Amino acid sequence: FAEGERLQRERLAIVREIGNRQGEASSLGNLGNIASSRGDLAEAERLYRESLEIYREIGDRKGEATSLHNLGISQSPF
Repeated sequence: FAEGERLQRERLAIVREIGNRQGEASSLGNLGNIASSRGDLAEAERLYRESLEIYREIGDRKGEATSLHNLGISQSPF
């Protein structure tokens, strides 16, 4: 996961630099997925919540739904 995380963090820096809020939310969600796969559920939840906040801010209902889904799974005992 290290290379994938590095690339996502690089992407995150670029989309933040250019002001692409949707790309930022997407990168945060992807980083949340990586954290979840590593078993770092607290970090995954933090990233999913940050992603959710951005999706709500920009009115992206599909992204909002995805973030809510990811949050639900990260808090599931399965």
